[in-house]
Amino acid sequence: MHFAPLTGLGMTQHESLTFANQEAWVEVDGRKAACYTPVVDTTKKEVTCWIASEAGKTFSVKWRKHENAIDCAAKLCLDGRRAKTIWRRGQKPATFQGISTSSTTERPFIFSLLDLTDDDIYLQESSSCKEIGEIKLEVHRVTRPVCKECKRTYVARELGADKVHERAKKSTVHQVGLGDEQTKTSSSIYHSYKLMDRIVTFKFIYRPLDMLQANGITPCQPPEAAFGHKPPPQANDSTSRKREAPEMCETDIKYEPDEMFDEQEKRLLAELDRIRSAREQAVMEQLELVANKKRSLSQGGSSNKRVKRETLPLLISGEVIDLT
Repeated sequence: MHFAPLTGLGMTQHESLTFANQEAWVEVDGRKAACYTPVVDTTKKEVTCWIASEAGKTFSVKWRKHENAIDCAAKLCLDGRRAKTIWRRGQKPATFQGISTSSTTERPFIFSLLDLTDDDIYLQESSSCKEIGEIKLEVHRVTRPVCKECKRTYVARELGADKVHERAKKSTVHQVGLGDEQTKTSSSIYHSYKLMDRIVTFKFIYRPLDMLQANGITPCQPPEAAFGHKPPPQANDSTSRKREAPEMCETDIKYEPDEMFDEQEKRLLAELDRIRSAREQAVMEQLELVANKKRSLSQGGSSNKRVKRETLPLLISGEVIDLT
């Protein structure tokens, strides 16, 4: 079985995703976002999880490789749009936190609200909305980088769709945008290399926390708990032995659970078809092998059979045989 949760079934939670000595996580406002229900597909080399998003909050994506033998580069895509690629040789973590606007400034990544419309003209662009709500990090082996020094050209660009049709929003109200410009450390050195085979793809599917709670993906908890901060423990009441009633989540927004799990369901069904196809092919190959052995045994057996020869009497010279 190649498709399974990292640690059992149910509402699991991790601080990061790991695969083949590679690790990735998302930080929201400087705190690690909890990775809910992580699932690994070893065949596709993909690890997927859910994280909570909140409009207006900045976020960054962190990547670290836990070995020194090979050079790697990680390519970040946000809502299906390529954002940035970073190369690493050692185990120093890499941070994707924004889009450079000059050698000394950048605009940070933020979660922003979708600009929804009911104008059907935007339905034609619904294909570009398929990956909204997804942070994807691809890690590749690379050729030995060559250090170069040059003057970079910066092109002003935006992230996020201009408008999204209400029927193409994929059960989310958030997208990735860019915040206000801020200063950053400058560098005139860049590395030239070529991407080779892919090692792993990490996918962080982000949704509003109340949506994740309403659909049972995350436990009922304060928003701080979803972003790496634990609420202070409550005092134990030693005088009461009654078990408290289970905590309930309430939300003013109604979400369709079926719509929420469309992606997961499609991925699971595709994996089930792949497993059935592979199993069927393996059985057919075994049947063909057995048939070939039977055929070979049959042909070999007939050639090895001895034909009984009848011994003819010798004819003595001068002897007459009566044929009447």
